[in-house]
Amino acid sequence: MDQDGKPSTTTPQDPQEWTRHPNLYYEDGTIVLLAKATLFRVYYGILSRECEVFRGTSQLLEDRETHDGCPLVRLEDDPELLAYFLQTLMGQIEILDSNENVENEAPDRALGILLFSHKYLAARYRKKAVKWFEDRIPENIKEIDLTMAWDSLPWPRWTHASLLSTEEPNPIAIFQECDLYRFLPMVEEERRCLDSLGIVSPDLGR
Repeated sequence: MDQDGKPSTTTPQDPQEWTRHPNLYYEDGTIVLLAKATLFRVYYGILSRECEVFRGTSQLLEDRETHDGCPLVRLEDDPELLAYFLQTLMGQIEILDSNENVENEAPDRALGILLFSHKYLAARYRKKAVKWFEDRIPENIKEIDLTMAWDSLPWPRWTHASLLSTEEPNPIAIFQECDLYRFLPMVEEERRCLDSLGIVSPDLGR
């Protein structure tokens, strides 16, 4: 399994099998990231400014293999979630809208930003991602309006879907990876709800 709870895949060794990301391959980019089979050509200056992991590595990158005239860095990251993080760094999407509903791809985007801002030490983005979840995950069951149908509440509905699919990012695994254990009780409560209904979720993040 990957750190995001998805089934892991290996990176194809043949460059002919690599695919450029449609929105994150800048012709004037200065570094190429290879995540599984997806290529991202972005700006080293932005990465080094925002991410401590990349800071001060320019000389090390000079001796690496190259692709399309740029240093190539191979990653074992999930390309879909990594794309959300890179889109945020490159200014393609807003960091996170605190008023945004938990619908569509918003939670996946938030998890991607959270996971990789933690992994690559992008403190400014991690802080905002944590705030996004704090605004949506109740601290305890007492904060939930029990007069509403459980499956009509956006956050539990999305969490249930993510816990039932191996194709979705697993919030439990990501919260554990990011040391955000305070978010786990409510997510675990939702998993227990599924178990009580006889619905078995994949064994992810346990």
